[in-house]
Formats: sequence, structure tokens, C-alpha cells
Amino acid sequence: MMVGRSMQDFYEHQRQTNPGPVVLEVKNVSDGRKVAPTSFKLHAGEILGLAGLVGAGRTEVSRLIFGADRKASGEVFLNGKKLEINSPGDAIDVGIGYVPEDRKDQGLFLEMSSRKNIALNTLKQDAKAGVVNWGSVNQLATQAVENFNIRLANLEIRAVDLSGGN
Repeated sequence: MMVGRSMQDFYEHQRQTNPGPVVLEVKNVSDGRKVAPTSFKLHAGEILGLAGLVGAGRTEVSRLIFGADRKASGEVFLNGKKLEINSPGDAIDVGIGYVPEDRKDQGLFLEMSSRKNIALNTLKQDAKAGVVNWGSVNQLATQAVENFNIRLANLEIRAVDLSGGN
């Protein structure tokens, strides 16, 4: 409707007739202010995209599911199990991640080394009583560089100095 003609000729549409089981279900999630009660089901094999204009609520819904913002109402289920997500840590513990739309400003500590940025994801397992096991962190960071094909001279390069592709 936005372009004044049908777009179906431009895209090939293949529909799976038998969707897999529901893996993520969101029921009436709201913050009580900006986000109206929102519900959806995501089936195995599906990709769900939240789209809309700035201020439409797509980011806010994602942050509510992830526990970055407080829910006023609603429930989240993963593989049929009701989750109690009150913080990002709770979401991470059950396998839910969040990639912010502004990854540079909200997803990295730009002045910290690449090694430390990678380590922040696993401090829970790589630190005991406030003491970081740097051997484990170094091993994890080296493995991440290989797995994700990150190109850097060494792990001490600051995140701000990496190319956009990294």
C-alpha cells in the first residue's frame, strides 16, 4: 500500500504448512505506559522481526521480554515453560539474548579491550568472589576471535579501534 502496487511479484513466498512447536510465546506484555499489551507466538523454524517507526514500541517490547525494562503485566514462555524474567541476567540464564539496535553505544564498552568486552559475557562463570580467572577469559576470547572471524592484531585492541565489520 505504501508504494501503490503489489510487491508480491518482487519476492518469492514459501510458506511452511506445518510449523514446528511454539518455542517462544509472549502474552499481553506491557510496561503499563508506552507499550500496549502485546502478544505473539514464535514457532520452531520461524524468524520473527519486530518492525515499525521510531516510537512504535518495537524496541520497548524487546527490552521488556529481555528484562532490561520492568513489565507491568504479561507473561513470557519458552518451550511451554513460564519464565520469571526480572533482569537481563534472568533472560541470559534461560538462553535469551538481546542485541541492541545501537550496538556501538549500547552493546560495547568502546574504551575497553576486545578481550574485556568478550569477557563481560562470561564473568559469572569466569570470576569467583570478585577474582577473574584471566586464563579462562583469554581462552574464551581467543576462541571467540576464531569462531567469529574477528580480525585484530591482538586481544588488547580497544573496541573503538575495530573496523565496523568486526
